[in-house]
Amino acid sequence: MISNKRPIPIVVVFIFLISSVFTGCVTPTESLLQQIDVNGVPIRHPIRITENREPGNVNIRANLSFNNKNNLTTQSDKHTKVNEQGVFQVDEVAGEDYFLEQNNVNRFNFDGNNVSWNIPIFKPGLS
Repeated sequence: MISNKRPIPIVVVFIFLISSVFTGCVTPTESLLQQIDVNGVPIRHPIRITENREPGNVNIRANLSFNNKNNLTTQSDKHTKVNEQGVFQVDEVAGEDYFLEQNNVNRFNFDGNNVSWNIPIFKPGLS
């Protein structure tokens, strides 16, 4: 006599076990900033509220930027650890297009400015 039982419960259990094993294998990553240089004026974006405006109207606004300080520098809170010279050290892999960080080389907190914003003395603009 042939049984009408199907092996679906075994397949379901197998799929559940495999999916539960691979679910925990994702490693979260964090973005860290080494150095950034910005050139430009600190102005607001030209976003305008258009509620209750007549169709076909065009608004043109001029802005001027005068600055007595041409460079602002600071340190970001997300920087990698560095070596004794204050540099994030990685070694080039011979014949490859990538670098590797060696263990226990970058173990010091970064102490310096890694964000630089260069601002022109005078900058006119339209929006």
